[in-house]
Amino acid sequence: MKFYSVMKIINEFGLLILTVTGLFAFLITNGQSVLPESRHYKLEKMADGVYAAIHNNDGGYAICNAGIIDMGDRTIVLDPFMSPAAARDLKHHAVYLTGKPVTLVFNLHGHSDHTGGNQVFVPGADIISTPNAREYIEITFDREFEENRNSAPGELVKIQKQLMTASGKEKVELTLMEDQYRAIVESLPELRKTLPNITISDTLIIHGSKRKLVVIPVGTGHTDGDMVVYLPDDDIIFMSDLVFAGFHPYFGDGNTESWIDILKDISKLRPELVVPGHGPVSDINSIYSMVDYIETLTNLVNKEIASGSNENRVMQLPLPEKFNDYLLSVFYRINLRFLYRKQTVEKSNLKD
Repeated sequence: MKFYSVMKIINEFGLLILTVTGLFAFLITNGQSVLPESRHYKLEKMADGVYAAIHNNDGGYAICNAGIIDMGDRTIVLDPFMSPAAARDLKHHAVYLTGKPVTLVFNLHGHSDHTGGNQVFVPGADIISTPNAREYIEITFDREFEENRNSAPGELVKIQKQLMTASGKEKVELTLMEDQYRAIVESLPELRKTLPNITISDTLIIHGSKRKLVVIPVGTGHTDGDMVVYLPDDDIIFMSDLVFAGFHPYFGDGNTESWIDILKDISKLRPELVVPGHGPVSDINSIYSMVDYIETLTNLVNKEIASGSNENRVMQLPLPEKFNDYLLSVFYRINLRFLYRKQTVEKSNLKD
């Protein structure tokens, strides 16, 4: 998802940490250190040494989902969240759960809700992405930072005013947006550009003492620089924002046609567990649902274009009932506009 991000540093890993912001502290129980849950995300154990960190929709600053993978001889983190505050929790959990420092971090695409926590892991870890994802971070970071600095405080106040009279689904969605802007505003003083220092364009296989990890650059789907991480021994795949589960995706930086092709190719792996970029851990049906979402909106827009409808008419198309419970519905009309402009430009080019 395309979100802007910013942050605030706290103490590094230690056996006993107390923070005034209430992130979390190591507790001592019966002489043993116990790491409590983070308020930013919920850890879900999917296999021995494999964890999904799922954003907490009730006040968390993670915003996206992340992963922790114990390779046996090293620890890997995937998509270290939007906020360094949440990324610090993730780092502490990774070290606590695996007994080893994090030495590799993968940015599965370049959007800042998946890369804002990079700075928490360096020095100490290499950060890996595709060349295009790295270029995206490098080009957009300063612009996004200035936009956040100038507009995020005002947006937060605006959302908080709307929340005073909101109810039902509108309140749920506004609360999600409030969390996003709180994370941005509270993070502004510490955010710094932290680029991947390793880029890959072809499949990378890492053979650990516990498991094999396959990193697959897939080209342009959600963005021009997507990767997925597949654990064949565990039958688990981390899809990042190529899959949204129960959330409207964002089309604006991708290509919907190749996105569908990527999803259909990945589905041939028949993974048992699928970790989306946003939403709960699911199975292969979440990949099929993502294909259905893209195809449904594309068909709606194409039908309107064929009947001569203009952009304003397309933007008023009612949400298909099967997506009524999807969160972040603001992206629905944004996606319709993206498809209309994409299709009309392509149609015009064919005439030329």
